[in-house]
Amino acid sequence: MIIYKLIEEKHNDEILGHYTSFGISAFDNSSDKNYVYVEDVFTNAETAKEYIALFNDEKLELTHLEEAIEDILHSCQI
Repeated sequence: MIIYKLIEEKHNDEILGHYTSFGISAFDNSSDKNYVYVEDVFTNAETAKEYIALFNDEKLELTHLEEAIEDILHSCQI
């Protein structure tokens, strides 16, 4: 079974300066094998936690992770 985890990341960008973001790690719960890690998806911890919980509650298939992230990012655009 795929489990999604939130990973806190610290960045130092020439333009943005120091900032914290959150990535998504997808791993197999039975073997602890990490399948994918997507960096720098969220900048808000609460939003990130909500989506990670949703992915796990709905048992999001790994094949749909990229599309889910695209939908999240698209919904954040003004």
